[in-house]
Amino acid sequence: MKEFENEILQAYLPLRKGEDLSNVAKAIAIVHGEFEMIHPFREGNGRIGRLLADLIALQTGYPPLIFDVEGKPRNKNLYFDAMKEVFVNKNYDPLTDVIEKAMKIGIEKAREGSLP
Repeated sequence: MKEFENEILQAYLPLRKGEDLSNVAKAIAIVHGEFEMIHPFREGNGRIGRLLADLIALQTGYPPLIFDVEGKPRNKNLYFDAMKEVFVNKNYDPLTDVIEKAMKIGIEKAREGSLP
């Protein structure tokens, strides 16, 4: 946890309100991916990690993320494949893409007034 705090959280957070969406998506992907790797429990880590992602988005003035990027079950596969890239290769690009799409869906839902 200390390493996560010192090397990840302090490096990528806090972000400024109004920060560029792609910069926020990349920061969320790194923080979320690294958090998921160290979370000690089998159950609940995805929910807590996504809550952390939402908090970062809200901090920067964006609405919560909507992870229904391509509909289920395809959505789950995209997310899991992206997380596998983080775990195996430390490649955050696929997760950044998923996060950015989830942010854009959140923005659209907020504009429609239909956030869950």
